[in-house]
Amino acid sequence: MKRLAILAGAVLALLLVLFVWELQRRRGFYWYDVQQDYEFNFAGDTFIRVPVEISGDGFICPKIDGAWDTAFLRFTIASELSGLWFEPSIEIDSGSDKGKFSQFFERRVDGVRYLNLGSLFGGRSCEGNRIRMEGRHLGWKQQTGELLLFRNAPIATKRILVIAPHPDDAEIAAFGLYAFRDTFIVTTTAGNYVNGSYQHIYGDLAKQDLLTGELRTWDSITVPMWGGVPPTRSVNLGYFTGTLKTMHSTPRSLVGNKLTETDDVNVFRRWNVADLLGSRSAVSTWESLVADLALLIQKVRPEIIVSPHPALDANSDHKFTTIALLDALEKVGDT
Repeated sequence: MKRLAILAGAVLALLLVLFVWELQRRRGFYWYDVQQDYEFNFAGDTFIRVPVEISGDGFICPKIDGAWDTAFLRFTIASELSGLWFEPSIEIDSGSDKGKFSQFFERRVDGVRYLNLGSLFGGRSCEGNRIRMEGRHLGWKQQTGELLLFRNAPIATKRILVIAPHPDDAEIAAFGLYAFRDTFIVTTTAGNYVNGSYQHIYGDLAKQDLLTGELRTWDSITVPMWGGVPPTRSVNLGYFTGTLKTMHSTPRSLVGNKLTETDDVNVFRRWNVADLLGSRSAVSTWESLVADLALLIQKVRPEIIVSPHPALDANSDHKFTTIALLDALEKVGDT
């Protein structure tokens, strides 16, 4: 019996250690405080606020004048205890042909959040409809919330320039925007990295890195064809993944790919078929990246530019792609 008690105690101690370890791991899922309010500064004549009374199971859609394309419900929610272990979500059901859909939130979420209700509007009125909301691993108190309504600016005839930090970022973030429109796509890095996918082809890590960069560079040029954007309108600048922050800190210094021991961006840049860069010779510096983007802005003359938000995006290459874009816009000026 004594041995069984000791064994049971050891098992319980191990389980407690694993529980504490898992608890700390889950607390580190996010790079920001998930128990702070989301706050955005919305303004302009294409935006209105409409108060709504929210009960424990939803709200009645109020009368809304005019046609609106996008709607968010601003209100306060709080995670239940189970929301530490499972992703909290809200299921929305308008009782219409749109069916049910869910929006997920951070584990341990607590504070003001915005529930995307865009598909319930889409230019139509929902006045009088009961919008049912069911929380899973989260809840909310009865409160007065706000419907935030937006009207999209017309873009059908606008020329769009999408600035993607890595191959596939343009599609993940903006395919629905750029597809079958007057679009140009620029990818700043080759997307090279090593994750073991090609170790059966090359044992050498440098060769795996090079192959990944080549394949992803081709993807960045050819995948947009699914959205009607030909390779003559897509270009990859060939800078090395994970280097943009360092390039920014030393604008004139060459920052190469340590794994392949090269600072020649033409390793990946040579796969471009577009003439957008002309005969420009680039090097792996911040100044060169800014000059590339400035040249492309002058050639494309975009009316809309799409790029990651440096204050909202956690990825270093994403942040500094947009910072490089801002430097390029300043360099171009009014020309």
